[in-house]
Amino acid sequence: MKKLISTAVLAALGCAAIAQTPQPKNLIMYIGDGFGISAKTAARMSLGQGTPGKRFTDDAGFHILALDKLKYNGTLTTHSLNSWITDSGPGASAYACGKPGKLDNEAISFNVGTGQSIETILEMAKKEGYAVGLVTTTRVTHATPATFGSHIWFRDLEDYIAAQYISSSQSQYQAIFNNPASLIAPYNVARDWQLPTPKDSVEIDVILGGGARHFLPKSFNDTIKNAAGIAITDASGRTLSGQTAEAFLNSVAHAKPLSIGFNCALGAKEMRPHIE
Repeated sequence: MKKLISTAVLAALGCAAIAQTPQPKNLIMYIGDGFGISAKTAARMSLGQGTPGKRFTDDAGFHILALDKLKYNGTLTTHSLNSWITDSGPGASAYACGKPGKLDNEAISFNVGTGQSIETILEMAKKEGYAVGLVTTTRVTHATPATFGSHIWFRDLEDYIAAQYISSSQSQYQAIFNNPASLIAPYNVARDWQLPTPKDSVEIDVILGGGARHFLPKSFNDTIKNAAGIAITDASGRTLSGQTAEAFLNSVAHAKPLSIGFNCALGAKEMRPHIE
């Protein structure tokens, strides 16, 4: 009996200790796109790990990756269901949706076989009252960030992904398509993507990244929208947005770019006077 009581007391104390453990205020999921086991091994080798004579125990200059210093580590399989080579769609969906995120290549948190969207960790958190956001160094409509806040069968439909980000209802989603300024107007229920149910009333609070062209109306034509491919398109030396090379340089100078390239649309000889 004493042993039973002691066990019960210890269990109660353990539960009390767990209850008093402060909960994390924020959760940040950091994804290095394409950063797998082989990439980590290469990073360790670049720091000199494995070099003869270098040992963790007796070399003060032994460098360790920050991720190797974490208290907990684990691995996650992210392979797609229909290809030996996995793209970012199913790869990131495995992070965003867990086990149900094992999908076909090019799918974004969407089961092509069943036609069902898969709820993501971001959407679950939002429904629990948390503020949520996506921050990326690529386009926010790119497959990796898109898996957390959208659902679609084909990753390249980035205008649809952008529309999903800023819609909280099916009617609002359709209104974007039906706007005369939209790149994908008008909405056709038999052709166009339905706003998935898990996304209903789930709005992303913060979105930071590239891909502005997928959010801009088709009539909008400036440096931001054309940043993916600057080209001098006529003999007057102007770009698609009507800027001269000098005007374009002035418009992006604030970003302090390391280099700027122009597509040789006219031919090298014809281009040279405009960029000298």
